[in-house]
Amino acid sequence: MHSDIIKKLKREAIALIVLSIAVFLTATALRYLIIPTYLELKAGRVELNDYLNMISSENGYQTIKNEIMEKTRLLQNRVDTIAGTSNESRDLSSFLELLISKARASDIRFVKMQPQPETRNEDFQFFPVLLEVTTTYHALGQFLSSLEKLPYMFRVDRLALEALSESSIDGKILITCLIPIKG
Repeated sequence: MHSDIIKKLKREAIALIVLSIAVFLTATALRYLIIPTYLELKAGRVELNDYLNMISSENGYQTIKNEIMEKTRLLQNRVDTIAGTSNESRDLSSFLELLISKARASDIRFVKMQPQPETRNEDFQFFPVLLEVTTTYHALGQFLSSLEKLPYMFRVDRLALEALSESSIDGKILITCLIPIKG
């Protein structure tokens, strides 16, 4: 009797191994792929229903606007932390101080700093500043590179260069400071 069971197991061993592997792979896929995706979908549906309820309520748009403004404020604080600036000092003088410190770090010598007429939109005040500088190509490249790392604060609009010698240049740079409007 036992020998019949052993013979039957030997004949069906491959089928049992294949079935075991299939069950294992199905359980693994269920655990690591399907269940997390289902939970994310469920959480997304809950969030969507919350927003639909907010929109249909009396002051829903205001609530959503406040949430977006809060998230924007938190993101701005993270950017300020990375850039080394603070939210309290987001005025023109702090931007110019940062611009001057970047120039000093790059060995840029100012000949003249001339503010231009400001403009604004609903989110930003744009303060263009015309800088006349004397420097080297390498120092100018370092300075412009340091400004490009802060695209939410500065924008280089124009650049005019005049070579004085092999390495020395006079330059005019129009830089716009992008100052966010509080509100």
